Amino acid sequence: MFIAGLLQRNSGWSFDIRSALIGAILAWIIAGILYKQRAAIKQRSAAIQGWVARIRRQLRASNEERYLKTLQEALRGLLLFTPQNPQTVFVPPHFLSPAAMPQTPEASGKLPEPVEIVYSRLLDGHSRLILTGPLTSGRTTALALLVWEIAKAGEEADPAPFSRFPLWVDMEDFTLPEEGEAVTNDALKRLAELAVKFMPQATSKFILSNLNNGPALVLVDNWETI
Repeated sequence: MFIAGLLQRNSGWSFDIRSALIGAILAWIIAGILYKQRAAIKQRSAAIQGWVARIRRQLRASNEERYLKTLQEALRGLLLFTPQNPQTVFVPPHFLSPAAMPQTPEASGKLPEPVEIVYSRLLDGHSRLILTGPLTSGRTTALALLVWEIAKAGEEADPAPFSRFPLWVDMEDFTLPEEGEAVTNDALKRLAELAVKFMPQATSKFILSNLNNGPALVLVDNWETI
């Protein structure tokens, strides 16, 4: 009954040419005003877009700063005496790297001497690095202080507080999957899950976003546990 009533009402509708002409004239007037003001509108639109972009960068930088400070606080607990500013008391250990093998056998038959690497240049030219040494030799401390080095290097950058996204993974948190447990084949997701175990304040979503969108530094501690 309701539908029938609507159909009966619609049957009485008619096209009003005067209203259509008035609407068309108003549309042309508005279009003309917009056309004349197109430069100002474009400028205001660009200003709004720039403002939105700045807000997004500030929010991203704020999230990264909170992540970095939280990670530093977590790593400070691994250092001796948990200093407020570890860089002021940190004495970099000496790093010796095997020298490149000679292309031709040397007459003496001796292997080339190891190359000493300065701590500040530890990451230069290396995509993968393994620090080995006995207990109490400073391996964990050296790795942890790299986070402070990243923070220091990022102080001059804008807006991100770090040039590389630092990710700390403790292999003591690594466990083999139980029988029947689903295991992801996504390597980045597995790294994010391990990182969250060390620092529960972070989220896998935030970590994955940074791992996918920029350079990262994955610091892995306690290899000997596996």
